[in-house]
Amino acid sequence: MSKLCRPQDLVLIARNCRVVTRFRSTIGLPGHLATRLQPNHPTDDAQGIAASLLNGLLLGSGDAVIGINPASANTAQVVRRLHLLDELIGHYAITT
Repeated sequence: MSKLCRPQDLVLIARNCRVVTRFRSTIGLPGHLATRLQPNHPTDDAQGIAASLLNGLLLGSGDAVIGINPASANTAQVVRRLHLLDELIGHYAITT
Protein backbone atom coordinates (compact mmCIF):
# COMPACT_ATOMS: atom_id res chain seq x y z
CA MET A 1 0.00 0.00 0.00
CA SER A 2 2.82 2.44 0.76
CA LYS A 3 4.01 2.36 -2.86
CA LEU A 4 0.57 3.44 -4.05
CA CYS A 5 0.23 6.37 -1.67
CA ARG A 6 1.99 9.64 -1.05
CA PRO A 7 3.27 10.22 2.50
CA GLN A 8 0.33 12.56 3.12
CA ASP A 9 -2.09 9.78 2.12
CA LEU A 10 -0.39 7.34 4.48
CA VAL A 11 -0.78 9.80 7.35
CA LEU A 12 -4.50 10.12 6.64
CA ILE A 13 -4.92 6.34 6.43
CA ALA A 14 -2.89 5.72 9.59
CA ARG A 15 -4.92 8.29 11.50
CA ASN A 16 -7.78 5.77 11.50
CA CYS A 17 -5.63 2.94 12.97
CA ARG A 18 -5.05 2.73 16.73
CA VAL A 19 -2.35 0.31 17.84
CA VAL A 20 -0.52 1.23 21.05
CA THR A 21 2.40 -0.95 22.17
CA ARG A 22 4.56 -0.75 25.26
CA PHE A 23 7.99 -2.21 25.88
CA ARG A 24 10.80 0.18 26.77
CA SER A 25 8.75 3.06 25.45
CA THR A 26 5.21 3.64 24.27
CA ILE A 27 4.51 3.99 20.57
CA GLY A 28 1.31 4.39 18.63
CA LEU A 29 -0.12 7.34 20.52
CA PRO A 30 -2.08 9.96 18.59
CA GLY A 31 0.15 12.77 17.35
CA HIS A 32 3.35 10.69 17.56
CA LEU A 33 5.27 9.09 14.71
CA ALA A 34 7.46 6.04 15.24
CA THR A 35 9.25 4.04 12.57
CA ARG A 36 11.03 0.72 12.36
CA LEU A 37 14.39 0.46 10.63
CA GLN A 38 15.12 -3.11 9.60
CA PRO A 39 17.52 -3.15 6.63
CA ASN A 40 18.26 -6.22 4.60
CA HIS A 41 20.49 -7.19 1.70
CA PRO A 42 19.89 -10.03 -0.77
CA THR A 43 23.25 -11.63 0.07
CA ASP A 44 23.55 -10.38 3.68
CA ASP A 45 26.49 -8.21 2.64
CA ALA A 46 27.76 -6.37 5.73
CA GLN A 47 28.56 -3.15 3.86
CA GLY A 48 25.14 -3.16 2.17
CA ILE A 49 23.34 -3.62 5.49
CA ALA A 50 25.48 -0.95 7.17
CA ALA A 51 24.82 1.50 4.33
CA SER A 52 21.06 0.87 4.49
CA LEU A 53 21.07 1.26 8.26
CA LEU A 54 22.99 4.54 8.22
CA ASN A 55 20.88 5.85 5.34
CA GLY A 56 17.70 5.09 7.29
CA LEU A 57 19.04 6.79 10.40
CA LEU A 58 20.02 9.87 8.40
CA LEU A 59 16.46 10.00 7.09
CA GLY A 60 15.12 9.92 10.65
CA SER A 61 13.90 6.33 10.64
CA GLY A 62 14.47 3.82 13.42
CA ASP A 63 13.18 5.78 16.38
CA ALA A 64 11.02 2.84 17.48
CA VAL A 65 13.01 -0.25 16.46
CA ILE A 66 16.36 -0.95 14.82
CA GLY A 67 17.00 -4.50 13.64
CA ILE A 68 18.26 -6.61 10.78
CA ASN A 69 16.22 -8.75 8.44
CA PRO A 70 18.68 -11.51 7.43
CA ALA A 71 18.36 -13.17 4.03
CA SER A 72 19.77 -16.49 5.21
CA ALA A 73 18.95 -18.76 8.12
CA ASN A 74 22.63 -19.48 8.73
CA THR A 75 23.09 -18.95 12.47
CA ALA A 76 26.73 -17.85 12.23
CA GLN A 77 25.85 -15.33 9.51
CA VAL A 78 22.98 -13.92 11.59
CA VAL A 79 25.24 -13.63 14.66
CA ARG A 80 27.84 -11.73 12.59
CA ARG A 81 25.18 -9.32 11.34
CA LEU A 82 23.90 -8.73 14.88
CA HIS A 83 27.47 -7.97 15.98
CA LEU A 84 27.68 -5.53 13.05
CA LEU A 85 24.51 -3.84 14.27
CA ASP A 86 25.92 -3.64 17.80
CA GLU A 87 29.19 -2.13 16.50
CA LEU A 88 27.35 0.50 14.47
CA ILE A 89 25.16 1.43 17.43
CA GLY A 90 28.24 1.77 19.65
CA HIS A 91 30.40 3.59 17.09
CA TYR A 92 27.79 6.22 16.24
CA ALA A 93 26.41 6.42 19.82
CA ILE A 94 22.88 5.63 18.63
CA THR A 95 20.52 5.82 21.57
CA THR A 96 18.50 2.67 22.18
